[in-house]
Amino acid sequence: MTRSRRAAGGRRGATVLGALAVGVLVPVVLAACTPDTPSPGPDAVTSAPAHVPSPGPGASTEDGGAADDPSGHPSGDAEPTAVRVPVGSATVEIAVPPPTSGEATPPRVAPDAEGASDVTLALAGAPAVVSVEGGSLARHADGTLTVLDDGGTPVGGLGAPRVVGRHGAPGADGADGASGASEASEAESGAVDGADADPTAGAPAPGTPRVRVALVDAHRAEVALVGTAGTAAGATGAPGAPAEDADETATTDDAAAWDVVVPLGTRAVRSTDWGEREGGRSLAVDPTAWARAAGQAGRELVWAQVVAAEPEADTPTMHDQLVCHAVGAPDKATWNLEPWRPDVGLLATMSARCNPA
Repeated sequence: MTRSRRAAGGRRGATVLGALAVGVLVPVVLAACTPDTPSPGPDAVTSAPAHVPSPGPGASTEDGGAADDPSGHPSGDAEPTAVRVPVGSATVEIAVPPPTSGEATPPRVAPDAEGASDVTLALAGAPAVVSVEGGSLARHADGTLTVLDDGGTPVGGLGAPRVVGRHGAPGADGADGASGASEASEAESGAVDGADADPTAGAPAPGTPRVRVALVDAHRAEVALVGTAGTAAGATGAPGAPAEDADETATTDDAAAWDVVVPLGTRAVRSTDWGEREGGRSLAVDPTAWARAAGQAGRELVWAQVVAAEPEADTPTMHDQLVCHAVGAPDKATWNLEPWRPDVGLLATMSARCNPA
């Protein structure tokens, strides 16, 4: 007999070794399978003007750079437009500042039926500000953010932002549904440099700006354009200097707005199902499309919601098996976790292709 339960909510599991394992043993983990495609559906969000105070100096990006705008454009001096999205007991607000001339373009939200939304922002020189009420933010090295409630439990997350094209250009609106977030890799977003990625696969066109996420404090983060890919335009290096010698912290021209998509998820698990597989008791976890593509933020929310639905799954070996699947086989139909497998640590679990014996 099997039983099926739907996971929601949860408490945070340990993720100390997750980031290390991503760059060490990805080539040896499971091959991916094609997940089910979620059907689109409505979700509730509200848009409103919002004034966000200027962050203090010293905020850091994922590569240690400063969050302050080197062009000298202060954040929050003008009145931005914002979108507010409920995330568990917390509320996430994403505010977009207006360009140097004209009014700010309100964020556009394309939700799906699984609790995920693609939030499209029109960004120029000044960064957008992500803030949380009734909770806090945790930033990860892959450019993702976990949304925590006041008790420190993950209740949502934001995937790594990606540039989809110039604002107003045909086919560059980015509002193609939340499933688009799951189809874009970190290499495509330009938010994180992947040493193992094919340098030509999904590479942004020359002149496309990069996106970085800076954590301002426990309740605020910034999403900003920071220079260009494949060109030194907009950088402060010497004229004619190659792109690799350019100052990549330089922002793009304020007049050149770009559409940036931020995938926001509140549900990470479709279902959990206990059964007999591979010679023993096994828990089949079916993550949502957003969670499969949301990096460390997705992994943290999956684990929290699995443990909330199945408390007996809260063991080190089950956690390591889940991280192994999330890193090496995110598109596998279900992530099968066996409680009887030995606790050998994350690296050894990945060496054993997620099935330590």
